Amino acid sequence: MERRYFHYTTEKTHIDKIIKSGLIKTAKAGVTNKKEKPIAWISTNENWEHTTTKYATNNFGKPFLLSFEEQLEYYGCARIEVNPKGFIFLGKIKAHS
Repeated sequence: MERRYFHYTTEKTHIDKIIKSGLIKTAKAGVTNKKEKPIAWISTNENWEHTTTKYATNNFGKPFLLSFEEQLEYYGCARIEVNPKGFIFLGKIKAHS
């Protein structure tokens, strides 16, 4: 069985842009160190990839991880299957960092 690759994103903000452009753009938010490079995460997980779930803050400003249900309600949950052409896998990224 051939391995399938997915990009998980938010339904309410990003999936339409990806479909219209045909591109998954790298996120630059939070990439402040000049040695860091923005990347797009791809997963072989065929269920929701928990590492893509967003954080929110409570009334005291303390961050907490949303549940899947909260993520679905606030942002929507979407995935798009991608062709693995041109991937640089995590092991290679770690070796070059």
